[in-house]
Parts: sequence; structure tokens; C-alpha cells
Amino acid sequence: MTNTVFSSTSNFIKVVCGGNEIRSVITNILNSKTIPNRIRIISYSLENVKISDGLKLEDLLSKLAMRGATISIVIGQMPAKKVKRVLVNLNKMGINVYYNRRAHAKIILVEGIENYAIIMTANVTHGGLYYNYEAGILMRLSEDIHRKIRDYTNNIIGSEETEDMVNMYE
Repeated sequence: MTNTVFSSTSNFIKVVCGGNEIRSVITNILNSKTIPNRIRIISYSLENVKISDGLKLEDLLSKLAMRGATISIVIGQMPAKKVKRVLVNLNKMGINVYYNRRAHAKIILVEGIENYAIIMTANVTHGGLYYNYEAGILMRLSEDIHRKIRDYTNNIIGSEETEDMVNMYE
């Protein structure tokens, strides 16, 4: 495991094809030694899928939250009952979990010493990361592209249609 997702400081774009490559990129993002300040995950559907080495999404996100990262998740599909429990647990660890029926983008935005994003076709589900033909683009973000993606994710989170999922279960 490297200190950062990218090995050099130049601008970088990497096309990732297939579940193995996408899982590898997500693992590097969520399991990096460098703790990001903020992570935003937008996915139409989300499951507590195994990402790497037996670690599930909940494990990796919980570890980052405990180490000080601010994490927000927006999903566009109401989750199954077992996933709702995971989302409630993540919320108890300080992770913001939202629902917006119009959220269909698949973006993981990471902000910190470096700002980068993966924009992909895959939902963060077993099908998206193990079965379906999926692809994405991982990129180190210039200031203007970072601002555009950050503002876009902020608009989704701040939308009148976005609801705090935990409040929906009370």
C-alpha cells in the first residue's frame, strides 16, 4: 500500500475497467495511509460489499471516520433492510448518510492533501463490483475540476429532495 492513491504529483487520469480494477482503486482510496479530510460517495445503490482482503465497505469507512475523515454518502435507491442497519451504524460513527431518489451518479470524491475522484458506471454493490461489466475514470483533480465536482456533490447533499436516512428510520 502506498501513501497516496497516485505515485507522482503530476496530473493523472487512469481508466479502470472491470470489477477487479474498480475494487482495487476503491481499496486504495479507502485504505490509504494518508487520511483524507473529506470523502463523498454518491451511488444509486449501495451495499455493504466486500472490497478487499475480507474487509467490507462498512469496515473501511468506519476506520476512516475513527481517524478523523468527514464522510458523506448519498444513495438514490432505498436500501434493503440489512443495508439500512449498516447505514444506521455508519451514522452512529459520524458518517452522514442521505437519500435522494434522483441521485444516480456514481462518484467517490476524496479531498485532502491531494484531491481525486473516481467517476464510474458501477454502483457500490456486489453486482457493480463483482459481476457487471463496469468502467470508470480515476483522476487527480485540478483546482477547477475539483471545485466543479465538489459543488456538484454539495448541491446533491444540500438539495431539498435529499433526506437524512437515519431520520427516516426513527
